[in-house]
Amino acid sequence: MRFRAAQGLLAAGDKVAVPVLIDLLRDASIGLADKAEILLRLIAEQAALSVSQEDAPQGTRYHRWRGWWQTTGSRLSLPKADPDAILVGGMFRARRVANRFLIALDCGDAAAVKQLTASPFGMLALWPHGGALLFTSPEMADFVRDYSFIPQFLELARPIKVGRVVESHRLQTALRDHIEGFEPVTPGSKILFGTVQSNPLPGDDARFGYIAVRIRGTETRAIALVFGPKWGFERLFKGKN
Repeated sequence: MRFRAAQGLLAAGDKVAVPVLIDLLRDASIGLADKAEILLRLIAEQAALSVSQEDAPQGTRYHRWRGWWQTTGSRLSLPKADPDAILVGGMFRARRVANRFLIALDCGDAAAVKQLTASPFGMLALWPHGGALLFTSPEMADFVRDYSFIPQFLELARPIKVGRVVESHRLQTALRDHIEGFEPVTPGSKILFGTVQSNPLPGDDARFGYIAVRIRGTETRAIALVFGPKWGFERLFKGKN
């Protein structure tokens, strides 16, 4: 009950929720304490990098967060937030943004693509004549607007949908290694990958790729698209854990 009440207070921009979440680190079960700390990280943003210690005992986490609140956190301005960003988990948020991004590509909706993506946006194609590209959000919107083959390509692959949402250090490393100047992880952020599945393309298999989604605070944005055949991913991951 206290956790749900704190979620609602956060969505309304009420800082009364913060001490409630901190108390849950001491009083609640391990699972609920972990959820409370996730919300505290969203609030603290960059400060969470020095405060949060995931492997620490609950008592230690409680004292570290209580100290943060007493010295710094109580002075924070907490704006009202999109309730969905507070009330739903990261996996759901990532899948929803990935699906919206995929629909926007399918429809050639440049305005929606611009709204759903972060700058820079990376694109990595794993076919023999593919390559890596880096866009700002407006450039990505222009790309979708100018290249009508994208909806035609997706038409060949239907039905196409976002399946499981996963964490993948291999994919993070691949984006960093193969797209020059691209750093997917920013301070206080979490990267999740929506698995995109489709019908087989001619002479290919059903693996289409991944949409990388960055969650930072209450903001959720698509940051990269990695796509290609199964053998392309096998080659990409060769020698990586």
